[in-house]
Amino acid sequence: MKFDEFKEKVKKEMQEYFQDQCEIRIEKIVNNDGVLKTAMYLKRADQNVSPVCWLNNEYSQFIKEGEDQSAWFSCIKRLKEAFLSVQEDMAQKLAEKLPDYRKIQDQIVYRLIRKEDKEKFLENVPYLSFLDLAIVFYILETDGSGNSYYCLIRKDLMRAWKVSILELMERAEKNTPHLLPPRTFRFSDFGLLDTSVPVKILTNESLIYGAATVLYKGVLEKLSEETGTDLILIPSSVHEVLILPDTNEIEAKELAEIIKQVNDKELEPQEILSGHPYCFVRETGTLKMM
Repeated sequence: MKFDEFKEKVKKEMQEYFQDQCEIRIEKIVNNDGVLKTAMYLKRADQNVSPVCWLNNEYSQFIKEGEDQSAWFSCIKRLKEAFLSVQEDMAQKLAEKLPDYRKIQDQIVYRLIRKEDKEKFLENVPYLSFLDLAIVFYILETDGSGNSYYCLIRKDLMRAWKVSILELMERAEKNTPHLLPPRTFRFSDFGLLDTSVPVKILTNESLIYGAATVLYKGVLEKLSEETGTDLILIPSSVHEVLILPDTNEIEAKELAEIIKQVNDKELEPQEILSGHPYCFVRETGTLKMM
C-alpha cells in the first residue's frame, strides 16, 4: 500500500469511528527534528482538542508488521487509543482550570489565520484584524511529555471571564513567544538545495501555526538587520512563512502567482494563510501587504 492510499484510508477509518464528534485533518508540517512529515489532527467539536499523530511513523510500523489485515487493525487501534488518552487526560486537566481565568491566563496564545472566507467561524470568536488576516486566541495545554492541545477561546468564554479582547491580546503577546519560541530553518536543513537568494523559513518550536511568529516583537527586526534590507514574506502556510531580502528583483505579481500555485496544489484549505506576499519595511519597522 502506497503512503497516499494509507493516509486516506486512515482518515476515513478515524472519521467513521469518531463520526460527527470531531473533524479529522491531515497536513504536512515540519516536526521537531526539522523533517517535513504528515500529521493527522483529531479535533473535537465540543472541546476543540487537537491531538497530533505523525502518520509517517505509523506507516513505517504498518509496513514493518507486514501490511496485512492484522497490521492494519493494530495501526488503527494504536491511533484510537492514543487520541482518546490525550483527549481524556488533558481535557480533564483543562476543564478544572477553565472557569477560573487566573488559572489559565498564562496559557493564552494567539494564531494568525486568513480572514477571507472565515466570516462564519469568526462570528463567535474574539479576533483582531491584522492587515488582511485575523488574530485568534487559544488556550495551550501541555502534559510535560510532548503532548499538547489547543482550546479555542470563543466569545461566550471571554464573556464568562469578564475580560476584553485587548486583555486577551496583551496576555497572548506575552505568552506566545515564551511558550512557542520562534525558530528559523534553511532549505538545506531539510536536505534540500538552498536557493541563490538566501531564504529562511520562520516558524515556532511546535512547528504548528508558526506563521504567528511574524507578530513577535523584534523577530522581523532582527532578520532585517541580518540582511541589511527590507524583507519579503511569503506566506507558505499557517505553519510558517518564507523570509527573503527585498532586493527589488522580484515583482509582487510574480510572487503572488507562486503562492497561488502552492495554495492550489500543495495545501489543504485550512492550511492556506494568504494569496499574496508581504513586505517588512526596515526603516519604519512595519509589515505591509505587497
